[in-house]
Amino acid sequence: MKTTNKGIKEFIFEQKCIPWRVKNLFSREKILLSFCNEIIRDFSEFSGISIAKIYKYIKNFHQFTNKEWDSIPRNEYEKKATEFYSNSEYYIYDLLSANPSKKAIVDKLNKFNPLLLQLIIQHPGLSFLEFGGGLGVFCQIVTELGKEVTYLDIPGKVSEFALWRFKKFQIPVKVIISDPSSSSPMLGCDYDIIFSDGVLEHVNNPELIVLSLSIHLRDNGLLMLLVDLDDSGEYLMHRRVDINKLHKILKNSGLVNICGENTFCSIWKKTNKNV
Repeated sequence: MKTTNKGIKEFIFEQKCIPWRVKNLFSREKILLSFCNEIIRDFSEFSGISIAKIYKYIKNFHQFTNKEWDSIPRNEYEKKATEFYSNSEYYIYDLLSANPSKKAIVDKLNKFNPLLLQLIIQHPGLSFLEFGGGLGVFCQIVTELGKEVTYLDIPGKVSEFALWRFKKFQIPVKVIISDPSSSSPMLGCDYDIIFSDGVLEHVNNPELIVLSLSIHLRDNGLLMLLVDLDDSGEYLMHRRVDINKLHKILKNSGLVNICGENTFCSIWKKTNKNV
């Protein structure tokens, strides 16, 4: 049976595209499992939600998350964001849409800038922090590169799933669950590499966060920041980030830009002269 990309999508979303012989041999759930990515399979096992329903939620996550955001009767962003990210049932589908597998994450980062993974691999230091570790999949990838990884995120369904995967697959990751009401999260110690992907647009005080991250870098350490700069209003929970201002803070703290200054994807280094 020919399976083009369009055909696979139809397998997931349209029952009518499955030939009757296949219907007789397999349940729709088994067919969907055969085409879905491993992180989505894991989330189905973790949550007890069917693969078909997960793909439905992924397809419509904007609608569901925006509705959740609008339902929170608070005016202050910080308090509203704390409640949203701690209790959201649907935000996790946003993350699953962009991070359905380890391969998808590697491909995404290489598309943004191949130096991200290259420098992590080449760096002689071992200690690695993912600030806002989300599903925990990139932490898993970095442990497989031989680093000593710390995962940091706030309480909620996302971090619960990450911790479940760490335990299920015996992934040796140190975990920090941060108080979402804290203006300056406790990072635990200093690190050789700090990585953050799609986090700063979700916080109330990105300037304070990047300064804290720079302080917790060891000499010759690397800070890697990916920030969603889309201000179209499609994501109601996103805040507009002044990337030029953030990068100026990093430069004033003594970090040296390796690449991507004033862009969404940047890499910074703390030299021995930074004290």
